[in-house]
Amino acid sequence: MKNYSRKSLTVFTLVFLTLLILNSMSHTRSFSIALESIEGIELYTPKFDSLNLKESMTLTPIVTPDNALDVCAAWIDRANDSIDLQNQYITQFDDNQPWSADPSPIVQSLVAAHSRGVILRVQINEDSDSDDITTYFMSLGIPIRWMGNSASNPDGEWISDTHNKLLIIDEEVVIVSSINFSENAFTNNREAGIVIQNTAVAAYYKSIFDSDWEDGEIPTSSIKTDLSILLDSNDIRNPINYKLTYTSPTDLVPVNFTGSYNVTLFANPDNADEVIFRYLKSAQTSIYVSMYTISRPDFNNTLIDLKNANPNIDIQVLISNRRVGSTENEDTFAAARSLTANSIPVYNSTYDLKFYHNKYWIIDGTHVFIYTGNWSPRSATPQLEPGDDEYASGEANRDMGIAVHEAPDIATYFKNLWDADVAVAFSWITNTEWIPTTTVTTEEVFFFWNPFLLSLLILLVVRRTRRSQK
Repeated sequence: MKNYSRKSLTVFTLVFLTLLILNSMSHTRSFSIALESIEGIELYTPKFDSLNLKESMTLTPIVTPDNALDVCAAWIDRANDSIDLQNQYITQFDDNQPWSADPSPIVQSLVAAHSRGVILRVQINEDSDSDDITTYFMSLGIPIRWMGNSASNPDGEWISDTHNKLLIIDEEVVIVSSINFSENAFTNNREAGIVIQNTAVAAYYKSIFDSDWEDGEIPTSSIKTDLSILLDSNDIRNPINYKLTYTSPTDLVPVNFTGSYNVTLFANPDNADEVIFRYLKSAQTSIYVSMYTISRPDFNNTLIDLKNANPNIDIQVLISNRRVGSTENEDTFAAARSLTANSIPVYNSTYDLKFYHNKYWIIDGTHVFIYTGNWSPRSATPQLEPGDDEYASGEANRDMGIAVHEAPDIATYFKNLWDADVAVAFSWITNTEWIPTTTVTTEEVFFFWNPFLLSLLILLVVRRTRRSQK
């Protein structure tokens, strides 16, 4: 009996180790394939320079949940000729309803604009279209495209993902913000953006949108067919009353700032990296940051270098109390620890709002950056090699931003917002240990337990066979 037990244990151990090795090899092989696909990916060569201009314009900061939904819907309602919209995704406000009955003021306003003859172009990410706005808009005759891919652009001049949050109205008005078009973003998150009324600004962003539109993929056979989403031909706009309710440490109303403003317009990956770091490194007295996630180490390293070179510079960072992914959490935690260890205060946002999804920062009380991207490699994409002018198209997001210079009025508005949010935030504890906020995936669980369970099953079969033979 002892001999049999030893043999069984030996068989079990060998089988377990063999399966573990085979399983590890399968993961290693798939990882190698992924690396090869990244190395062989098409390159994107920048097409656009940043643009600095000083002109008369009207600037209107917008904030969620306080006022942005009303402002965005109102500008869409005022459109006479054209609307160009580029966003990561557009999702339902009530997923228990078909799109034709969804209470989203944004979608209602877009459908109404299309019905009165406004020319719409809508570009989103295919893999972010979980609620299938693609089918709904196409059923109404609204042109929609997904972000470009190699199949539709064999020359490689494309970017795989849009992380952008952009509206261009009548080629005169632009809205740049951190707001994805979802109920959560408009009603539960802290988001920030700005409305710019100026034709030269609109022309810059439209030129980039036009390029992305041409590079985009036209959805065809892959879209789902659901007749329940179709609007009645006589239904111009559903009379759905939607009341915005929210909890916010502020109650901000839109304020128009009109005058001659000096602005720099930029876009990722073409030029954002250079513009952002140029101004960060030029800071003399203060930097106040409100950022959803920081996952590119040279951002916090730049702030630390500034602090070490000038101990009197006031640098403070407000980050979201939660992020979607475990990797985002880990990277942002590492950034926060390095900043606090170098005498730069970091604050976690209040839990009264879900995500602090802002992407803005204020430099020296006069420069304000409003951006659609995070401080991450995908949204502030470095060139492949120093001095190179190419980017891996699959490793970069399309993002857009505006820097408003020599504008203490705009800076004061955003600093007041920042102060109000910090007042209800809590300081980062330096010695806090990082704890993942997401659960282990099923795949990760089975990566370890599959070999064990299979080996145990084999052992039980062997033992049962031996007993039946006795």
